[in-house]
Amino acid sequence: DYHKLASLNEYDVHSKPFIRSKKRLPWLLLLLALSLITASVLSFFETTLQTIIVLVLFQPMILDSAGNISTQSLAKAILEINDDPEADMKPFVVKELFIGFINSTVLALIGFTFSYLFLWVFQNHNADI
Repeated sequence: DYHKLASLNEYDVHSKPFIRSKKRLPWLLLLLALSLITASVLSFFETTLQTIIVLVLFQPMILDSAGNISTQSLAKAILEINDDPEADMKPFVVKELFIGFINSTVLALIGFTFSYLFLWVFQNHNADI
């Protein structure tokens, strides 16, 4: 079922690495382009990042959270499609968007609190030096 969802037939699964790589590259190039867009948005905050260099420590947390939430939604979508391929996906998509919003908000609050405490400790530690 997973192969069908990924548009892979039996030939694709057992094909040579070059052919499989050729099929994966467009998606990887798209993701690379999206990452470059994200990096360019972060470049707007270059002055802030240079001033408060410790903020670089939090970039992986922010970037990875989006990927993790997306991976969970994808796994759920695969299971949903597998259970009923003919079902109307609109209610499912709306529900997943709402779940993603809730999870993003909770993670943002926890991440903000952790970051604030970390920066507070870091600032007080540097003041003592």
